[in-house]
Amino acid sequence: MTDVDVDAEKRAWREAAVANGVVLESVDLQDREDMKELYGMLRVAGVAAKSRLRAFIHERQQLQQQGTGTTTERKQIQEMYEMMMVQEKTEKKSFTAANTSFVGELLDGYDMKFRLVDSEDEPGKGDPVGRFSWALSIAGGGGEATLSEPDRTEAALNWIQSWMTIGLTVDGLSVKKETIGFKDVKGQLLHPLHANHREASGKSDGCVASEKNIQLCDRTGESLYNYSMALIEVQTDHSQLKKTQMLLQLAALSLQSIYKQSVVLLGTDCHTKWYLLHFEEPNRIQVQQYVHGRKCLDDFEALLVSTKFRYDERQAVNTKRQKSVHAGEQDLTGFQDELSSTTGLVPPAASPGQRTTDKALNNEAFLHRMANFLAESPMGNGEW
Repeated sequence: MTDVDVDAEKRAWREAAVANGVVLESVDLQDREDMKELYGMLRVAGVAAKSRLRAFIHERQQLQQQGTGTTTERKQIQEMYEMMMVQEKTEKKSFTAANTSFVGELLDGYDMKFRLVDSEDEPGKGDPVGRFSWALSIAGGGGEATLSEPDRTEAALNWIQSWMTIGLTVDGLSVKKETIGFKDVKGQLLHPLHANHREASGKSDGCVASEKNIQLCDRTGESLYNYSMALIEVQTDHSQLKKTQMLLQLAALSLQSIYKQSVVLLGTDCHTKWYLLHFEEPNRIQVQQYVHGRKCLDDFEALLVSTKFRYDERQAVNTKRQKSVHAGEQDLTGFQDELSSTTGLVPPAASPGQRTTDKALNNEAFLHRMANFLAESPMGNGEW
């Protein structure tokens, strides 16, 4: 029979319980379903091990009842501890699986907000955009087969670009004109997002960048997201475009791209569904649906060609603001127009994720207070 290291076993149970947000002192030993779930959670198997765990929990409960402090104080500490453990657990989702509540909490950790504005029904200039075919004729068979979105991503990107200005160029304040290109990047992960105990990761379908940087990244293997002005999310005309997914994609790109919050996202099924997402002001994402693809592509093109111009203007405003702060000037006269304009993006006073950091510090301080309390109480038995 193998000897059991009882102290190590108890320590492992305590650590596993804390990791799963379970307070052993609150476990109902008479509830068979709860105990069954606890055995699985703590990976306890065998009659002997289950008996030891039950005895250990009973011992902890007895020590708690005999502990110093009033019942109310002990209850408050327990409730605070349970709440803290729930807060500390990180919820993980993919971009595609994230719901509105999850996205709101996650973006709030970066001080980002979003809003859905009224749909745009203007037809736009020029010929109406046609319809991309997600189906391909079967050679020799006389029929058609509808391919999946990944199989037709590159063709869809080429189709979108064909409806835009030929030789599309971008011109910044200090940068010469460069030709813009579209690139299939499916399978490549974007910058992961992690804030407010929420974590998400995901990919995109297409990138928009200068041809120079596309060629550079093709040679070096560097992520094209680092130099991207925009993302393109495509879905078949039988699928739904998820606004929550596109919000996370744009936020992730803004943290990775050299153009920061000057980036934009186009979402479409290349037929009836057309969306544009961009930062309309500091840390505020606008989501807009379009009735006509022509108008959507017109606006997308306008945002693309002004990417560097808008970025340079925002940097100039930020530099001016920083100089004023360093000089000890508090008079912000002249900044109101810049702050309210569509191009004058200025970072918020609090850095992204600051509230998450504050919560972590508060939790750490609480742990110290609780440790001090328990050190004087038989509840902890010196091993909390």
